[in-house]
Amino acid sequence: MRLRILFVCLHLCMGATMTAQVRLQSSLEIAPGFEANIFNSPDIYQDLQGIILTESDLLENAAFMHLDARFKLKKRRNKMDLTWSNHLELRNYNGLKQANTFDFDSRVNLKRAINKRRILSAEGRFRNVSRLGVNVLGNELQTPFSFIQYELATDFESHHGDRFATIFSGDIIYKDYDVCVDCGLRGEDVSLSQLEFDVSIKEEITLNDDDKKINQLNLSAGFRDRRYFDWVNYDLLDPRFDGSNELPFLPYDPDLNYQNRRWRYLIFKLDHALDISKTVKVKPVLEFTRRFDISNGDFGFRQLQPGMNVYAKSKNWAARCYFSYTHRNYTDRIAKQQDVLVFPTLEYSYIRAKVNFEHRIRKAWFAFSELSYVSRKSNVTEIRTRVRRSYENIFVMMGVKWNWKKTLATKNK
Repeated sequence: MRLRILFVCLHLCMGATMTAQVRLQSSLEIAPGFEANIFNSPDIYQDLQGIILTESDLLENAAFMHLDARFKLKKRRNKMDLTWSNHLELRNYNGLKQANTFDFDSRVNLKRAINKRRILSAEGRFRNVSRLGVNVLGNELQTPFSFIQYELATDFESHHGDRFATIFSGDIIYKDYDVCVDCGLRGEDVSLSQLEFDVSIKEEITLNDDDKKINQLNLSAGFRDRRYFDWVNYDLLDPRFDGSNELPFLPYDPDLNYQNRRWRYLIFKLDHALDISKTVKVKPVLEFTRRFDISNGDFGFRQLQPGMNVYAKSKNWAARCYFSYTHRNYTDRIAKQQDVLVFPTLEYSYIRAKVNFEHRIRKAWFAFSELSYVSRKSNVTEIRTRVRRSYENIFVMMGVKWNWKKTLATKNK
């Protein structure tokens, strides 16, 4: 199935090269790097034998080699654009095979201008990922979490005069995960598939009359419905729960017809892109997310995330700085505690910072670097669990990048 999808994409794009002008674009990045606390471990943990482990025992640090390859083919004819893009990212850690990353992303996008103020686009996407992170339970993983994703998306963009634009977006996403550990009843492993519907409305407002500068306000609201197959929710919330223990669920009833897990999201986002000067641009962002656990489980939360992007560039260099603070408060999930009688709901506070820098060496060659820092504070104080705890992660890499562009002039039929 995967090969068939890629073959169809290739056939469409190659067919386009025989009828119109085609632009080819590719890039390749190679960079060594280093990551501290790869598995996002806490700084203290007590194992099943009662032995206390500290940072020197828990934190895994390692060097890695990073490879990033991109290829894009774009054809434009009349009022229609056809784009086929591919992205492959590989990261190989020295001595830590379980931390290696594989990410392949392929997309075919068709965009058509209905008239001067109306644009319709559709996109098909295939993605295959194997990486560290968190599983669907929200637990940090010591082994890769893999999935295959298929996605169909459509956008309708409508411009109202010179200052306003409205974009309606819709997505259907299907994900097929690898086996999830401890997602089932009494610790049994289950296979996971996910179907997701995503609808959003975005309003763009241009605030100035100078076309040479950007002063744009973006407002968006989204709704998402996520359904899991073969992942039954056996942990139904007990309406009588008062926070006096760490198990807020009803006892398992073998006669009850338990349903698959299902979540819904409401997402609101506000950002403001503003040119400070010819070389500097800023973009503050504020995003609010509310997740509802429709299956009566403990996965619902509220999340607020303010952030700031700063961009700077000149003829031979470019830089980007990003900073955000995220506060997530679960509505029902319990934060395990070490020595208290009342168990609060789980809360996370994240600080994320990233700096990217790129400098031109020759016509198509660039030196680049990336530095990122993530700090999470959690109100889980139980040291006999490794997941949902506080942690810090540092990531740095420096390397070279090669860009290539070419336009093929072909005869139209």
